[in-house]
Amino acid sequence: MSPRVIDRMIRVYDGVLKAAREGKECPSSFHCYVERACPADRVRISSRAYSEEMTRFEEGANGQEASFHAGELFEVFLSETRTTGFKWVVERGGEPVCALAGESTDAPPGPPGRAGTHLWQFRAAQAGFATIRLVYRRPWESSAEPGRVFQMQIRVTE
Repeated sequence: MSPRVIDRMIRVYDGVLKAAREGKECPSSFHCYVERACPADRVRISSRAYSEEMTRFEEGANGQEASFHAGELFEVFLSETRTTGFKWVVERGGEPVCALAGESTDAPPGPPGRAGTHLWQFRAAQAGFATIRLVYRRPWESSAEPGRVFQMQIRVTE
């Protein structure tokens, strides 16, 4: 990947962080841009590479507890294959202790059936203890047990 592409990705990501800190909509589709610029099979981009202020949780963090100070941002990043009808849905967003600051999905280029990603950015809004619970299901099967569940306990201090 060229230094020019990397520089552009960093500038775009800085804009995303600034918007999230200010509680605004994301100014660009950063994650889609990253996937086109560096496919997941070649390079894995982590927000921690660009900002110590953002913590990312992936599927391995399921069932864990995390602590933050009020005002800090964190993200949950999970894979999903929407072409099968399954998608992640926020069942419990941790309100009022946590606030959803942004959400995006990304489908990789290529034939249908490939796994994409779903990203949620949360803000630790106020002191307290909260549960974030995401379920992976087909919308038309709302009474069925979810295919997968991702849940974290979040502790926020002043």
